[in-house]
Amino acid sequence: MRVRAWLLLLALPFLQGCLTAHMWDTYEPASATAAPVLLASEQREQQGSVLAARGAAGDGMLWIGDGGGEAWRLHPDRGGDFLEALLRDEVFCEVARADVDAERSYVDYSVRRDAATVDLQLDVRGSNIVRERDERGLAPGARRVLAAERRNAFLLAADPTVRLSPLCRQCVQRLSAIDFGALFGDPGRWHAQSYVFVDERGVPDGEPPVPGHDTVFGSVPGDPTLTRKLQTLRQRSLLLKLRRGGETRVLELRADRAWLLAGLEPVGRRGGMVHRSTWHLEPVVLADALPASGDAVMLPSTLALRERQYTQDTPFTIDGGLIRRILLTPITVAADLAFGPQLVEFLRWLFGDGPALPPRRGPGTRDR
Repeated sequence: MRVRAWLLLLALPFLQGCLTAHMWDTYEPASATAAPVLLASEQREQQGSVLAARGAAGDGMLWIGDGGGEAWRLHPDRGGDFLEALLRDEVFCEVARADVDAERSYVDYSVRRDAATVDLQLDVRGSNIVRERDERGLAPGARRVLAAERRNAFLLAADPTVRLSPLCRQCVQRLSAIDFGALFGDPGRWHAQSYVFVDERGVPDGEPPVPGHDTVFGSVPGDPTLTRKLQTLRQRSLLLKLRRGGETRVLELRADRAWLLAGLEPVGRRGGMVHRSTWHLEPVVLADALPASGDAVMLPSTLALRERQYTQDTPFTIDGGLIRRILLTPITVAADLAFGPQLVEFLRWLFGDGPALPPRRGPGTRDR
């Protein structure tokens, strides 16, 4: 008799409708989420220089502390090719400095985050790249195009009457980001009223049309790199008719330099601009990191570095659900022994708590 009682007690968790089985079927262990805990934080600034090889700055640069004691490798994330183009065009601008704002985080001495922003401060030589034109001296075709207001086409590059390649459309879309007033130290915002791409003769593309040549200028196959885009745009100039209130002026500049101007932000002084790009930061040994190329530029720089050290901490978690079920198990077992394996069904019928439990499947049952 005692053996039968023990066998019945052991079989209770596997019987359909038992309160003990239902209680343990609904148990889910509590999960402990590991959370990083800050151990140390340091913020410092150091003076140094950024070493960038002309023609290869987009592949990486080197930051060197004064005295040569500390060195960091900057790997490009976004904007490195643009920075390289600015360094390559010495007529377009004079680069003054390249300040670095960086952050590195470590979790148990593993690098989890390394991000840096490079602010390239430069002076755009407006008089070298932009020429003011008298509208009366332009080619007749260019005058005719500039006379028609094309503000929507300027913003959207979607004028159906103008045949523009996708590259030229991108160039026109970027023009709205140029602050021509800041470029010339002239307060007030100038808006482009109309534009036209012209060749070296000052004649708009396709006028007059060349027999047998229906290719739109700037049609570059595939997904060209920034270098390829600038090389293509360099073959054309942009004539822009600007308006500010009742004033108008016509400017001429190379199309590739219009693209570069659109990626810069004015910083207050005449011609003062800044370009921001994002990089990854890696400590290096200076002797092993110096570039082999002798054509490099050394720029003054301030490195502002924030470093944080974390440890991965797994908190101790008390599983309240497990403790409650352990304490309630003797009570549910006694209830199952007293009332039988249909106690859960009876309680659900009595309190209206949902439909009956589905039948429990044993190891030998199949889906029908």
